[in-house]
Amino acid sequence: MIVGHYIKLSEVMKSGLGRIVETGADYPEINLNVSWKEKDEKFLIDETSVFDHPPVIHAPELEISSAFEEIRDSIIDVISKAIKLTYRLGGDKIVIHPVISRFHELDRDTESSLKKEAIETIVRYGNDMGVRICLENTAESPEFMNQIVRMVEGAMFCLDVGHANLMSDGNRALRFLELLHDRLGNVHLSDNLGGYSHFWDLHLPIGAGNIDFETIIRYLAGFYDETLTLEVFSEDFQKISVEKIRKIIERVNGKK
Repeated sequence: MIVGHYIKLSEVMKSGLGRIVETGADYPEINLNVSWKEKDEKFLIDETSVFDHPPVIHAPELEISSAFEEIRDSIIDVISKAIKLTYRLGGDKIVIHPVISRFHELDRDTESSLKKEAIETIVRYGNDMGVRICLENTAESPEFMNQIVRMVEGAMFCLDVGHANLMSDGNRALRFLELLHDRLGNVHLSDNLGGYSHFWDLHLPIGAGNIDFETIIRYLAGFYDETLTLEVFSEDFQKISVEKIRKIIERVNGKK
């Protein structure tokens, strides 16, 4: 498995990727939290070229099933632009949040239809660029996320282990993997203490919360050898978290 680290585009544009290099990560996962222009791409290509593995891109966190057609079209355009950036940086996967809290409620059938249409469009564009679309769980149950991912042939899954530890009495990561192991394309790792609110998505260093990462990595080792992105926000503990995950991978591989 390949261990990377998360960073926001705004930080990359301000300070480069030196901080991610210092963590010892194999690649950056860049969250497109601000807009960018074509002239910025040369800078990003230079910054990401120092890593042994291509970057993973995290698309802007926008509601793809908005009740307003004009907004939906604009969001699809932005995500298509993000897919194109992924391709130009040599990446082959992009992470998208398919479910986000909305201001405008739709009935379930309408929302599902709009979401499927949007994901189909995004996956089709991704296929043209050789970029896999990885849909990330947020507050959804494993069963509901399974329905979303399998609505569209070719859609992949990004397991967020920290999110899986919220909105339930225990971590649901293994249940997500049981249902969606054949679609897994990326994994996000951070620790927390559980809770029934997104405010408890603390992004703690590995080992600072109650998540059993060794069990999850052991399960992953049976079928998965791709990217694991650490989403640890405390800079003092980012390198340590990379090292801890690598040690867990080594222990698990030693027991295989």
